[in-house]
Amino acid sequence: MQSKKIIWIDFKNSHEPLFFKSIIKSLPNYEKVYTHRDHLEVSGLIKKYGYNSLEVGGRTTGSMLRRKVSFMFRVLKLLITVPKYDISLHHGSIWASFVSEYLFDR
Repeated sequence: MQSKKIIWIDFKNSHEPLFFKSIIKSLPNYEKVYTHRDHLEVSGLIKKYGYNSLEVGGRTTGSMLRRKVSFMFRVLKLLITVPKYDISLHHGSIWASFVSEYLFDR
C-alpha cells in the first residue's frame, strides 16, 4: 500500500489558521504537518481550531542583526524538525520559502 503524501503548512500570522481550515478539509488523503510561530494570537487560534502544530520561533524585535540571527535560527530549526514532505503550503511565510528552496535544491 502506498503511503500518504505529506503536506507541510507553516502558520506565520493570526489570519492563517482560519484561512487554511477550508483548504485542509479538501485534502483528506494527505498527511498534514503544521508549524507556527508564537506571534500575536497565532498560538491561541492554533489551539482553537484544533491543529496539532509545533511552535517554532516567535516575533523578534531589536537590532537588525538580532532579527537576522533569529530568522536564520528559525529556518535551521524548521530544517531539522519538519519531516520530509511532498507539498509546502503557506501564506507568504518567508521561512517556509527558504526551507523549501533548500530542500528542493538538493
